[in-house]
Amino acid sequence: MGEHVRIEEQKTYAVIWMEDEEQHNMLTRAFMEALSSAVAEVAKNPRMRGMILTSGASVFCAGASVEEMYPLNREEADRFGQIGRNLNRAIEDLKMISVAAIGGLCAGGGNELAISCTCRIASVRARFSQPEVSLGIIPGAGGSYRLPRLIGVGRAKELLYAGEMINARYAQRIGLVDQVVRPEELLPEARRFLEARIKDQEGDLYDKFRNI
Repeated sequence: MGEHVRIEEQKTYAVIWMEDEEQHNMLTRAFMEALSSAVAEVAKNPRMRGMILTSGASVFCAGASVEEMYPLNREEADRFGQIGRNLNRAIEDLKMISVAAIGGLCAGGGNELAISCTCRIASVRARFSQPEVSLGIIPGAGGSYRLPRLIGVGRAKELLYAGEMINARYAQRIGLVDQVVRPEELLPEARRFLEARIKDQEGDLYDKFRNI
């Protein structure tokens, strides 16, 4: 998986842990490739009915590594961005429910990662932003089209054009996150949330087959 990405398997779902606390789970090429490998492993496991993406650090994900991107030429930068786009598309295309459990800063590429999941649960300490405008660029891994679909064009413009940080309660109000909980409840609630929906899905399937 990589040094800073770990998969925890439960009976019907997996938790992908991002654990590069020193670098705030910065999306370097190596880190994105490790996450992509983890998502692919979960996707091909026939027992898995759901996935939680979370962080073992106080930051969910601080976004793409500007330091790594800065010296790249246009073609190299496009290849770098494609890794992120492929990762987020792989999460979005999973044939299972995915939940981002967000305990802290969720910025730039980190927010694009989170909105690729089916649902988002945040700690009251979580903070969200799309700060790319301050660097003279736009979100390169799906934020420019996933955000309007999720929260509407007006709210998306607010985040994309201003680049300002918003708190978890405001994020919930505009539909960016589904639930806000106390920090100690974050992962337990994400597990309960996912397990309940997996159970609902299984019940629906059972009823469909029973009525054939």
